[in-house]
Amino acid sequence: MNKFKKILNKLKNENWKIRSDAVDKIGNINDPKQVEELISLIRKEKWYILESVAAGFSLIKDEKTLEAIDRSLKTERWFIPQAVRALLRAGYDPCIFSLTDALTDNNPVIRCNAADALGLTGDIKAMPYLRNSLSDDEPAVRSHVVRAMGKMAEPSYYDSIFKTLSDDDPSVRKAAAFVLGKLKIDRIPDELINLLNDNDKHVRKSASLAIARISNKN
Repeated sequence: MNKFKKILNKLKNENWKIRSDAVDKIGNINDPKQVEELISLIRKEKWYILESVAAGFSLIKDEKTLEAIDRSLKTERWFIPQAVRALLRAGYDPCIFSLTDALTDNNPVIRCNAADALGLTGDIKAMPYLRNSLSDDEPAVRSHVVRAMGKMAEPSYYDSIFKTLSDDDPSVRKAAAFVLGKLKIDRIPDELINLLNDNDKHVRKSASLAIARISNKN
């Protein structure tokens, strides 16, 4: 049996010590080709296996092996959430341009994941690409993009977030209000005040909380 298949079987074991040992073994990988092989093996595995493999990847110290995980952001987009978290925990800065490219993927789930991952990196070089994605056809993607932009908290892009308060979809308006409540802004935008009369109760609640937070900061 392939050694990685043995490791995957251990990750499914009920005994936490056996699972932990399997994670440690993944963390000892120091061969880029082995990382590529393992990623290809887990494509159809359940989420908790993906997370366990990512936990092992986060323990890797070898720079070339981490580079292989970074390259997977371009070729294995389904693994973006786990790969980015693993790289960041390992102290390695992922290539944001692999992620900005994924913002235009045909699959909206991947576009959402790419936006989330960019938010985790905190790299403001991604902001122009995120701003472009505020016009995505999928409301879910726009919501994730707004939240990612909020995490970066770059003042020169606040106006772009303000505009999403008038988005046609309530989930986007709710996300925008939530984000603005977290940012350090010196005024309450009229668009946010207008949401207190929104047709959607969740949007109204999010706007109310955001206004309270902004008022308390000022």
